[in-house]
Amino acid sequence: MKPFVVLFLLLLSISLSYAQVSLDQVKDIADELDIPGVQIVYAKPGETHSYYVGKIREGQAVQVTPETQFQAASLTKVVVAYVFFKLYDQGLINLDTPLSEYYSYDRIQDNQAAKTITARMVLTHQTGFQNWEGDVPTDEWRASPLHSLFKPGT
Repeated sequence: MKPFVVLFLLLLSISLSYAQVSLDQVKDIADELDIPGVQIVYAKPGETHSYYVGKIREGQAVQVTPETQFQAASLTKVVVAYVFFKLYDQGLINLDTPLSEYYSYDRIQDNQAAKTITARMVLTHQTGFQNWEGDVPTDEWRASPLHSLFKPGT
């Protein structure tokens, strides 16, 4: 991801909360930052603005549409941390109990080390998994096993 993409999205979302932004402005900003495609939806009670600009991947002809699904890995970390701590506050999850005790995930069914991963390990980036494994989000990716690169918790 380009270094300015997150800043772009943050600034755009802030500007959306104060004024109407045009599709042309979104296109201009994306072009200036060399972002091939972006999808933004801003909603507040009684008002929704949607912007779909550019191509799914640089060098490809497929355009971004309302149905386009983007990876949100960096944003996911914040959401997952929030969810873990809300569940922890409610007494529904222990940060040191293996997550496999809460949820069975077929991509780790044959990976004994992965079955020891706890919420604390996820939150401190100590799962032992590599950052990406496979071509996300293809059917092949969903069916492929996850491999540990090192012992979880280390």
